[in-house]
Amino acid sequence: MLNHQAKLAVERHLLASRLPFTILQPMHYMQNVNVRECVESGRFRQPYSLDRPLSFVDLADVGAVVATVLAAPREHRWATSNRVPPTSSPATMWPKLSPA
Repeated sequence: MLNHQAKLAVERHLLASRLPFTILQPMHYMQNVNVRECVESGRFRQPYSLDRPLSFVDLADVGAVVATVLAAPREHRWATSNRVPPTSSPATMWPKLSPA
């Protein structure tokens, strides 16, 4: 994906700079999924295979990780973390969606 290539260039620059950094790599934000529309239409559409393992994360969870890093930056110096491994696919996630 083009946006991932752009992020990789920035990460490589940081690695070469010797500046202290922490890189967080959250995947797909759950807020980008219109759950109500999925439930009402009975369809979960993505621009890639629904069987491909992906990570979905809530923005509040990303915020909690950012707060942890900012509260103790030395403990996270020169770290890179995606924090959410791709453990499920949209196809396996679909039955669990509800508009709650």
